[in-house]
Order: sequence, then structure tokens, then C-alpha cells
Amino acid sequence: MTVFHDLLRVQELDTGADQLRHRRLTLPELAELSATEDALARLEAVVVEVGAKAAEAARVQRRLEGELALLESKVSELDAKLYSGVVTVPRELQAM
Repeated sequence: MTVFHDLLRVQELDTGADQLRHRRLTLPELAELSATEDALARLEAVVVEVGAKAAEAARVQRRLEGELALLESKVSELDAKLYSGVVTVPRELQAM
């Protein structure tokens, strides 16, 4: 009869372990955790998208600033030439 008592005790422990596993898998906090992880994944995707847009905007800004610097230097050269008195031909002054 001892063997059967030991077997019944093992069965009780096995049933208890199954019940605990089931309780762990059906915890209400797991649904909240899953929802939070989904929200986090969406936010991380938005962060990546915004980062890519910011990098593109920075590239465009650098390109435009380079163009602006080039135009400002040309304007500066033309102003210096215009007001220096080096150019005396009216047509050349009009072209500037």
C-alpha cells in the first residue's frame, strides 16, 4: 500500500503543478504586459521613422546651407566688384 500512497502523492503534486502552470498562463497581468509590449513596439517603429526623417532633413539642410554659402560668396564678390569701381562698362554693370 505504500507504493500506491507514493503514487497518489506524485499525482497530487503533478496536478498541483499543472494548476499552477495554468494560473500563470492565465494571469490578467499577462494581457496587460502583451498590450504594453505591442505599444512599445509601435513607439519604437515611430522612433525609427522619425529618426530617418530627421536624418533626411539634416541632409537637405546641409545641402541648402552649402548652396546658400555659395550664393552669398557670389553676391559678396559681385558687390565688391560693383562698388570698387573696377567695372566701368555700363553693360557689364547691368549684367551683374
